[in-house]
Amino acid sequence: MRVGVIHDRPCAREGLEGLLAGAGHQVLWTAAGRTEAARRCAVARPDLVVLGWAEGSGASPDEVAALVQAVGCPVVVVTSSLDRDAARVFQAMGAGALDAVRLPDACRAGGEAGAELLRRLHTLESLVAGRRRRAAPGPAGAAQALLLLGASTGGPRALATVLRGLGPGWTVPVVVVQHVDVQFAGELAAWLGKQCGMPVRLAEEGESPAPGAVLLAGRDGHLRLDAGGRLRYGPEPREEVYRPSVNVLFESVAAHWRGGGAAVLLTGMGRDGARGLLALRRRGFHTIAEHASTCAVYGMPRAAVELGAAKEVLPLPRIAAAVEQALQRPLAERRAGRGG
Repeated sequence: MRVGVIHDRPCAREGLEGLLAGAGHQVLWTAAGRTEAARRCAVARPDLVVLGWAEGSGASPDEVAALVQAVGCPVVVVTSSLDRDAARVFQAMGAGALDAVRLPDACRAGGEAGAELLRRLHTLESLVAGRRRRAAPGPAGAAQALLLLGASTGGPRALATVLRGLGPGWTVPVVVVQHVDVQFAGELAAWLGKQCGMPVRLAEEGESPAPGAVLLAGRDGHLRLDAGGRLRYGPEPREEVYRPSVNVLFESVAAHWRGGGAAVLLTGMGRDGARGLLALRRRGFHTIAEHASTCAVYGMPRAAVELGAAKEVLPLPRIAAAVEQALQRPLAERRAGRGG
């Protein structure tokens, strides 16, 4: 498995990394706390995170629970004493941690205690793999809904406003293109996650949009959806001024996504996204352009309005509610059609 390690003691991070790597797991990163872990998760999302803390650590049960939620992937807790740490362990498990393992000294993680952690991870590996399979949609999205967001100048604030309005309970997959230099994409994902309380991370090559995930384009190339419903990065079309291009993502979704959805074009300079928004509207997506009154730069939304690509033109504070109404109502109708 691809694993991340979070522990507030440097020697414990080294000990756990050695134990896991020696057993054939790929340790993607180690982190000392919540902020660093969220930033690293945004760049490289592991299959599972091993979380521990020093004996006598000042981390409260609520802080531990917030950390579990921040990483947005399965977590296994390691602790030197399940009895003394019961409050933190149970708070972590209540927030979604899968298991807790006693490890007397994470700095020296070998021996029988380390072997027990490895046995638990082996048991959980099939569960984690099953979660990945269930998270992936059927071919090209099957009947699932999808939310697309595109932005440029002034976009981070606008994206945070929309995502915050949808809230942590939002389950429709979200894919975002923001014009930003690739070296800042990971930081942007981490910042957005803090702002909206949702797991935001960089889209990985070959993954599918999944419920509960907010995926941000984060490589030096265009992000597109292929015919199998998976996200791909590539250099074409080279003539697009912006990389990643909103048009490339929107048009590929219009061509290959079998479900419905909504697409929002937010503040930005130029015309990127307008053509793609029109393709999505013709495909039956609910399309929204940000109103001039709240745009930092009324360029991309204006181009969409001029093309007739936007079904609605709304000020920023009203967009999240409009998206929710557009997507949740059809979902409820489909459930009712299946007899509840």
